[in-house]
Amino acid sequence: MTPEYAQTVAAWLAKAHSDLAAARLLIQGTEPHFDSGVYHCQQAAEKALKGWLTSRQVEFRKTHDLTELLSQCIDIHHSFSVLEESARFLVPFASQFRYPGDLFEPPVEEATRALADASSIEKKGSVRHLDIFKENAFHHEGHEGHEEVAIRLIAHRGTEGDDAKLKAES
Repeated sequence: MTPEYAQTVAAWLAKAHSDLAAARLLIQGTEPHFDSGVYHCQQAAEKALKGWLTSRQVEFRKTHDLTELLSQCIDIHHSFSVLEESARFLVPFASQFRYPGDLFEPPVEEATRALADASSIEKKGSVRHLDIFKENAFHHEGHEGHEEVAIRLIAHRGTEGDDAKLKAES
């Protein structure tokens, strides 16, 4: 992977992380906003999948359809198939509560599940990115700092034991 691709992957990861953090605040905060929270859940999952596809230098069309993006990931690495139900659940949140309509907000149970599903997708993609960064991206003179940034982005996801468990699942 070239340093340019590595930077793009790191940017997708950073955006996914930011959307997930926003979703957490919106869903679990003292003043919940489930409608905006589930949107950011969908966005976090979408950006994590796009980041993973970018890390593999796989082109994808401009879409918010997580099932389509996940299908491309599964074609490359079957371990992503465990996320199919989560992706299907999150797809409607790209637009369902964004505009006035019949439903203003999802129930708390749906918002809580959306956060858990988005976290699973973001975490699995990010752990897989760390391996790619270590193996490929930073063996170019002058680009050593990118690995540190990528590792910091990923470090919040849990202990090394959690990461090892995820790697074993893949």
